[in-house]
Amino acid sequence: MAVYLSEPIHPDSYALLKSKTEIVEDFSQPQKIEGLITRNIKVDKALMDQLPNLKIIGIHGSGCDDVDIIEAKKRHIQVYNAPYQNSASVAEMIVMFMLALSRHLIKAEYDYSAQTVCELAPSSLMGQELTGKTVGFIGVGAIAKQAIGILKDGFKMKVLGYSRHLNQAAANGLGITRCETLYDVLSQSDYVCLCLPLNEETDHLIGRKELEAMKSTAFLINTSRGAIIDEEAMYVALKEKKIAGAASDVLTHEPHFSKLMLLENMIVTPHLGANTNEALKRVGDLCVRQMIDALHRRPIDFEVKE
Repeated sequence: MAVYLSEPIHPDSYALLKSKTEIVEDFSQPQKIEGLITRNIKVDKALMDQLPNLKIIGIHGSGCDDVDIIEAKKRHIQVYNAPYQNSASVAEMIVMFMLALSRHLIKAEYDYSAQTVCELAPSSLMGQELTGKTVGFIGVGAIAKQAIGILKDGFKMKVLGYSRHLNQAAANGLGITRCETLYDVLSQSDYVCLCLPLNEETDHLIGRKELEAMKSTAFLINTSRGAIIDEEAMYVALKEKKIAGAASDVLTHEPHFSKLMLLENMIVTPHLGANTNEALKRVGDLCVRQMIDALHRRPIDFEVKE
């Protein structure tokens, strides 16, 4: 049983996979490959065509937009993901972004290192507290719920939530205010956090009109998928100071230079949200165990979960 591993996984997870399967890292013998574990590569029809005996695709994480699930079903290739395992790490990244934006952390470090700031606590770098502010979540899944707990309990923030799946009872259980529309969240929040999967409904969900609905003092945080935001519209909004700032761990094209990186009120990081030792081990172990069980014909829950 051979498994193609597209990118590195946690060393413990790798050792487990190696003990039960043959790991291959190229397509020199494509007919041997029965399983594939992907983190970031596109698994489309063209790739499946190269692997005639592929039976299982394991997604190393929760996002499923890189795998053509419809094509896989046509070929009777089973697909699974590893949801909820990286929620704590991504939630902490959201909070980190909010703090970094609020205190001009990146600009302060750069200016101080470059000696363009020669005084202590300059007024140009005056920040603001999170405490008492309003944060709005668009998408209220596992990651958002983790972040809500930190921000509501730790920073005493007022929390708004908007999601097709969020009913009043669920909002009450989380101790947050349920918004009826996307624009309710955008117009009322000091911080807007995107916690959504990428699909036909969310592609370019945030565009010029949505950015114009935000407060001029508000910050936008995206740890989901780059294509959820119209990046050209966001560039204009940031350049013209229509919003105060933004932070994104994701871009529409990755890895790729973006002119967003040149803006002083924008923070861009290379998809680090789930890149912690703890999250990688949880995701890797679950993904590998599922792959081993599947290849040994043991039943697993193959439903892809968002």
